[in-house]
Order: sequence, then structure tokens, then C-alpha cells
Amino acid sequence: MDITEMDSVTLKVGDKVSYHFKKHESVGFNAEYSISDETILQFVESQTAYAQLEKLVIGMTGADRAKGTFVFQALQAGQATLTVQHLYRGELESEKQIEIKIAK
Repeated sequence: MDITEMDSVTLKVGDKVSYHFKKHESVGFNAEYSISDETILQFVESQTAYAQLEKLVIGMTGADRAKGTFVFQALQAGQATLTVQHLYRGELESEKQIEIKIAK
């Protein structure tokens, strides 16, 4: 389930969710996350889908524009806050908080 545009969500134990963000490291766009309680919600993996993979492979400058995705999994019943910081050249551009409730 994509939670990028949500402010809150209720999950069941075992559910996986994804959060998408703009990623273009050569320009300076990236994101970081924090979880208020990692016993409730766990980071699973980070994925990158490059817009111009063929140009990136041959080494073209600036061809690393991509969509980044963080994947998380609900571990146990409870509540946690997921905070994603959207960064530009290492500085905070915006921040998104999502309240996550995991039902029994």
C-alpha cells in the first residue's frame, strides 16, 4: 500500500507499506526517514527506479533522476509515527509525518 499522500493509516501485523519520494542525488534531492517506535514499524528496504537507466549505465552526467521508495512492515499492535524528511543538497526542504496504527 502506498502511504505517500496519507496523514494516518491503520494496518494489520505483517502489512507492508511504501513511501515514494523524488531522488536525484547528482542535483541534491533525496530523503531520510525516522520511526518513533521500531518495535511497531520496521524499515524493510529502499528501492530506486531510475528514469533513464540506459543513460545512467553509460555514465551520462545527471542521468540519476529517479523515484525512491522506502518500504516498511508492521511488526506488532501499537502506534508509531513515520517521519520522512525531503532533502535538497543536505538541507531540509519539507517534512511529512504519518501516524501509523497497527491493529491487533
